[in-house]
Parts: sequence; C-alpha cells; structure tokens
Amino acid sequence: MIEGRSSRIGLTGATGTLGRHVAAALARQGHAVDPFAGDVTDAGATRAWAAGCELVIHCAALVPVATVAADTARALAVNAGGTINVARGLADGGGRLALVSTSHVYRPSDLPLLEDDPVGPVSDYGLTKLHGEDWARRILGDPLVMRLFSYFDARQDSLFVVPALAARIDAAGPGARLDLFGSTSVRDIADAAWLAERVVALALSGAGGVVNVCTGQGHSIEKIASRLAMSMGRDDVVFAPAGDAPANTLVGDPSLMARLLPEAPGFDLEAALARFVVQREKVAQ
Repeated sequence: MIEGRSSRIGLTGATGTLGRHVAAALARQGHAVDPFAGDVTDAGATRAWAAGCELVIHCAALVPVATVAADTARALAVNAGGTINVARGLADGGGRLALVSTSHVYRPSDLPLLEDDPVGPVSDYGLTKLHGEDWARRILGDPLVMRLFSYFDARQDSLFVVPALAARIDAAGPGARLDLFGSTSVRDIADAAWLAERVVALALSGAGGVVNVCTGQGHSIEKIASRLAMSMGRDDVVFAPAGDAPANTLVGDPSLMARLLPEAPGFDLEAALARFVVQREKVAQ
C-alpha cells in the first residue's frame, strides 16, 4: 500500500479521457503524480522513466476500435509495445504495474463475465490489449490487470457510443426517427470518472491479478440511447433498430472488485448520463 505524499506514482496517458480522471482522483487523495510526457513506444525514454516509479498506472493506449482497425500496426506498437517498455522499466527499478486493459479481450457472452472466463478478442483493439496483458505478466509475473468495461465522458471522441449518440440527438429534428445499428447489443457502461476512482483504489491497494472494473449492469444500446435522449430533454426522438449486425453482450461480474473495494458506492446510469449532458454543455461553451 502506498502511503503519504512522497511515493512516486507514474501515470501514462495522463491527458487522455480516463487518464485525466485518474490524475484528478490521485490528487484528491494527496498523491503527487508523475505523468509520462513522451511516447510510450520510445523504449529508452519510457523504460528510464518507469524505473524511477514505485507504481505506474498505465492508461496510455490507442483506441477506439475503428481507429485501431485503421492502423493496427501502430496500435500494436502502443498497446503491446508501450506496455512492454513500461513493464521492463518497472522490472529494472522494482516498481509495480497497474495496467488498464479492456473487456474487449473477452469473448462476448450472454452471462456476466468472470476474470477467468475465456478470452477471445473479436476486434484488433482487443487483441492488441491482450498482447499487452500477456507481455506484462511475462515480464513482471503477477501485475494488476484491470479490465475496464465501456465508459463515456463529455470530452470523449465522437467515435465512442455515447458522444456519437448525443451528436445525433442534437442534430435530430422534432419527432425524428433515428436508425440505431446494433441496438440490441448489451454493454456494461459507466462514466469515466466512476471507473477512474476504482482504478486508483485498486492500484493503491497493492492487489495483483486480473480484476474486472465494471458496474455489473447490462444495458442495450437502444436503452442507453433512450435514456440519453431523455436526459437531453428530447423525449420526442424515436430509435429504430437498423442493419443486421449480430447482437453481442459484454457485461462484467464485479464480485472480485466489490470484495477488494467494499466501501465503493454503486453506479446509477441515469444520474451519470445527466452529469454527462451538463458537462458536455460546459465543454461546448
């Protein structure tokens, strides 16, 4: 357990959607954060920086799925190669790794996913993150691997589901009927700030192994869209299933996280979407 203000906690991806919230959560607890300002694919610089850290929370990654598919070689260099560089630096200095991974490493399942359920990424993104996990274990033995399920944030890229939906709702005329591809797919989704609080708590706990960071709640894309529209004051918008994309479900079992963090409060999707709408308006100003 890291105590006090003197421990050097490194953070990669500090300017990203999740990383900003992780940095803020650490600061609220009185921890000084040493953000890595370089490119994690720079082996020498990354390894030297990580060697001086007692703990690194490794958030840096290339996402989303479509971006990774468009440049998989770069994604592999960042998501796997960057993790190798951080892990080797920590091995040099004796520090610990808290690796932010993803639910996309799992095979979709109609049942809530446990940490020891089969992996089988269906996207290039998931595969690159799984390679990162494997290399982290190869180098460090039993690092903390946090598999985060879906999240949203007001500053998130419009390629992600909730910001994309919000943009479409904004642009829709009165009583609009919006086609919704993958409407029956089910996701375990939270806001980035909620997940970041749990990432920090797990990282500081000294836990190792794989831990799902999730709500345990499954919501269809259609349900998420409808609740978002209501939060935006657009109860006139109708969503219609479109396309023939097969439904898939990624919902985590949060039991292990709950045992490690028994004091952490639960998640309320409607409240989180309402906060998203308010924050989005502030960002737009």
